[in-house]
Amino acid sequence: MKDNLTVFSSKMLPPRGDIRVEFTGKNLTKFGGIQLRRKFLRGLKVKEELESAVPIEKRDGKFSVGGMLICLLYAVILDMKRQSDTLMLRLDRVFQKIAGLDDYPVQSTISRFLKSFRVETAKGIAHANQKILTEARRNFEGWSKITLDLDSHVRTAYGHQQRASVGYNPKKPGRPSFHPLFCFIGETRDFLHGIFRTGKAHSCRGVKRFVDECLKKIPDRIKEIYLRADSGFYDGDFLNYLEMKKIMYAIVVKLYPWIQMELIGLDYRDIGGGISVGEMKYTGIGWKESRRMVVIREEQRPQRTKKQPTLFELMGYSYQVIVD
Repeated sequence: MKDNLTVFSSKMLPPRGDIRVEFTGKNLTKFGGIQLRRKFLRGLKVKEELESAVPIEKRDGKFSVGGMLICLLYAVILDMKRQSDTLMLRLDRVFQKIAGLDDYPVQSTISRFLKSFRVETAKGIAHANQKILTEARRNFEGWSKITLDLDSHVRTAYGHQQRASVGYNPKKPGRPSFHPLFCFIGETRDFLHGIFRTGKAHSCRGVKRFVDECLKKIPDRIKEIYLRADSGFYDGDFLNYLEMKKIMYAIVVKLYPWIQMELIGLDYRDIGGGISVGEMKYTGIGWKESRRMVVIREEQRPQRTKKQPTLFELMGYSYQVIVD
């Protein structure tokens, strides 16, 4: 029986020098689900749109501009964070067959292609995205309202990348990063617009001009516009701008100490699940008039931790405040 023993997992037996583990299933791939992405991209004619919209000089005879971008898009979809990770896609012939690729570019080809990117390249990709979105959503026919979800994301930069700078980086403090700004359509989660920013840019930097650009991508017949954002966009000047544009909004409020003190004496209504809600009027510094704030209070379960609890943790609640 010992001679016929089959090892299914490296955790079942201690490692031995005379046992070699190798993969011999040449007709198998772990990327089989990419076929659905291929159908999706082909249905939207993404390759053709990128081919016509992106101004890059063709440098490799085997891959067209649209073909290279589709290869890179597959790598992004499969969450490959480094160019070197794409080697497995080049070696995986089954993946290439499923994805409809004749081949996959080597890392040096990808590097040369990315070095040819310019500002016009990004604008071309954005133009292609807008055209595909408009056609896929039939120019938002029948829509009477739309929700814009703003988001910013800190992305750590490695190596010597242009415009990377040291700013707020919660995961890797002190490391250079980027801080792009994005807008998604709340009803469909489609990407609408984005801009590139350095790591030291605050969330609200350039946000009014950014929203102006987002509005230009929406048909004029849509009059009801809503906007949602996290506390990084809690800024009195930005709220004034939204009200001037008649955009209804829901933005998370930063829980400054003076706001926390306002929450203690409020009347709350229980809505179940340990959650209760209340509301208040608040006039911030520099505001001409008060604004309504919705307060969400949630019961907290006791946690065994050595960390010193905050005031609200001692009271057994966590709070979220939204200005609308």
